[in-house]
Amino acid sequence: MIHIVVRHPDDVQTWKNDWVDGKGPLMKWITTDAEVARHCQTARVTGVRVRFHRCGFQPFVPVVCCDARVKDVQKVSRDFYIVHFEDQVAMNLEPVHKPHQRQNWYRAGP
Repeated sequence: MIHIVVRHPDDVQTWKNDWVDGKGPLMKWITTDAEVARHCQTARVTGVRVRFHRCGFQPFVPVVCCDARVKDVQKVSRDFYIVHFEDQVAMNLEPVHKPHQRQNWYRAGP
């Protein structure tokens, strides 16, 4: 299962994204690169849900905050995409993987 790494909404953002209520835990849409967009497109076509790993930001610990279905993947430019999600389900799971700096996705079991 694909886990998309996002920053806490209060942290400085590398990629723009939008949470359903502005603060999480449900992801509405993200901007991303071609690699993550490809994974999201595959998940959309196959109906596989994706999960969101929200990084820690004091005093908040890292958490797998939700999972969702990919609704749409839109190409904006050569390496810039917007991915919309639907059927979000809140979670509060301890991540099994610690992404390294600049890692924006990883595979992990459910």
